[in-house]
Amino acid sequence: MTSLPSIENLLMIIGIGHLVGFIWFSVSIPAFQNIKGIGTKYYAMLYLCILELIPIYLVVN
Repeated sequence: MTSLPSIENLLMIIGIGHLVGFIWFSVSIPAFQNIKGIGTKYYAMLYLCILELIPIYLVVN
């Protein structure tokens, strides 16, 4: 009988998914193509990721 994955494994999966989405969105989404500076583009993406991760963190803890 298999058990449910631990919280650490679930958080790892969520983190990897965010990293893949971060890279994919920064390359392919037209809204982020209009941002000229690479640093500004990644800052905007990190801001959106943080907005999504805060509720997940609050639910887990």
